[in-house]
Amino acid sequence: MNFREKNRVLYFVTKTAQPISEVLKNHFQIFPEKQNLLFALGAIYNNRERVLEDKILNPKDQLQVHLEPKRFPVQTVQWKEIVIAETRDFIVINKPFSIPVHSTEDNLTENVLF
Repeated sequence: MNFREKNRVLYFVTKTAQPISEVLKNHFQIFPEKQNLLFALGAIYNNRERVLEDKILNPKDQLQVHLEPKRFPVQTVQWKEIVIAETRDFIVINKPFSIPVHSTEDNLTENVLF
């Protein structure tokens, strides 16, 4: 098996063409429910590009998987209430403390900009 794990990030180089979901299931026992979460959060990369859905990997493709992406409580934010001012060119908000402005490497969706 050609993989390594560092700081709960999995790095894998494929030997044969196969779907990402099969690599995750067969080599790392990551099953569909967790796979779907990792895809939805943007915690999977193929050749350094974020992957949001299952796809076929080619031989020698690099797969990077953030096994435990950091989560942010965006569902608790009352988004309409944090807007202080808005014009065509900008928006001013009272940003919640625990929510990042931009996406993080392991979480594309839980942020102010999304």
